[in-house]
Amino acid sequence: MKPFIVEAPATVSEAVDRLHALGPTACLLAGGTALLPRLKRGDLRPAHLVWLGQVHELRGIHHRDGELVIGALTSLHQLTGDPQVARLLPALHALLPRVANVRIRTMATLGGNLAQRDAGFDPPVLLAALGTRASLVGPGGVRTVEVTRLADSDGLATNEVLTEVAVPIPAAGTGAAVVKHSPRSWTDRSTVTAAAMVAFGPDERVQAARITLGGVGSRIIHAVAAQRTLLNSRLTVDRVAEASRAAATDVRPSADVRGGEAYKRAMAEVFVRRALITAAQAARQRKILLAELH
Repeated sequence: MKPFIVEAPATVSEAVDRLHALGPTACLLAGGTALLPRLKRGDLRPAHLVWLGQVHELRGIHHRDGELVIGALTSLHQLTGDPQVARLLPALHALLPRVANVRIRTMATLGGNLAQRDAGFDPPVLLAALGTRASLVGPGGVRTVEVTRLADSDGLATNEVLTEVAVPIPAAGTGAAVVKHSPRSWTDRSTVTAAAMVAFGPDERVQAARITLGGVGSRIIHAVAAQRTLLNSRLTVDRVAEASRAAATDVRPSADVRGGEAYKRAMAEVFVRRALITAAQAARQRKILLAELH
């Protein structure tokens, strides 16, 4: 590993200033669970690491205008045990224990997980399906982008800090689910991850839907065509099958140790179908629960 200098800013503005001043010679360091292995392999050779561990404003979970706002330095382990996440974002709460292992989750941060822009990571796939937005702070100020856009050319820049994510809190009649498959261990990096969010109107027709996939392309796939097949329709078996087939046509998988192209494409269809069915069940359960609470 090439030697580097570690800097520890105390505020977001200090971190942005250092990134801007150091330019391409610097990398941000949060939990380090994804970055440090890359440093050891020599994939990255920065002269400076700007460590965010002392920037306390990047921690915490709170409500704001119908959203659950999560600070970028909040660890996956903290999210796993947070009662607000369990109550308001049950799909995320169910997924987190299936991400890596408890040692990794204790160090890994949600912001770092997103900032890696790795389509094989599971939390970003679900957060994208939930319509999550990320706040970015750079030399030009603050801007907000959807999680699915972080990997775009105008997504997260090298001189920006991801400070928080805002996850819309599902309303009554809305459900979400994520399904993943790993060939070795259920905590291992997945072959395919599929997530779905479905919102039903009073007439039981689909008012809104989002379907996302990970592990089947160089970035998170937003299955727009599949979503269109669901809108203003009842979620019948045939409609779910049609949407699942449409989602599978959007993926561009590459063969690797976790599976071949044809296998991943077939599994994408299977897992989108399962995610849609589970999301629909969650929506009905949430509607019943909220009715009982009122």
